[in-house]
Amino acid sequence: MNPEFLVVLISGLLSAIAGGLASTGLVRKLVYRMLKKELPRKTYSERLSELTSSLAKGSSGVDGVLREMAQVAKEREASVKELEEGLTDLEKREKELKEKIALLQNVPIPVA
Repeated sequence: MNPEFLVVLISGLLSAIAGGLASTGLVRKLVYRMLKKELPRKTYSERLSELTSSLAKGSSGVDGVLREMAQVAKEREASVKELEEGLTDLEKREKELKEKIALLQNVPIPVA
C-alpha cells in the first residue's frame, strides 16, 4: 500500500475521531513526523493557486494606487485651472488700473 495513502487515511480518521478539533493537515504533519518521513512538497496546482492569488492581490493593490494617482492628478489639474483663472483676472485688473493711472497722470492738478 502507498505510504502517502496511509498517511492521508490515518490523518482523516484521527481528525474525525478528534471531533474536528484537530485539522487533518495538522494530524497529517504529526503522522509524518512519527513515521520519520519528509512531508511532500506542495503540488504544482497548489503552488500555482498560491501564486495566482498573490498576483491578484498585488494587481488589486496596484489598481488602487493607480486610482488614487488619477484622483490626485484630477485635483491638481483643477487647482492649476483655478490658479490660471485667478491669474487672468489679476492681469485684467492690473491692465485696468494701469489705464486709470495713465489717465490720472494726464489730469492737471488745480493749484490752490
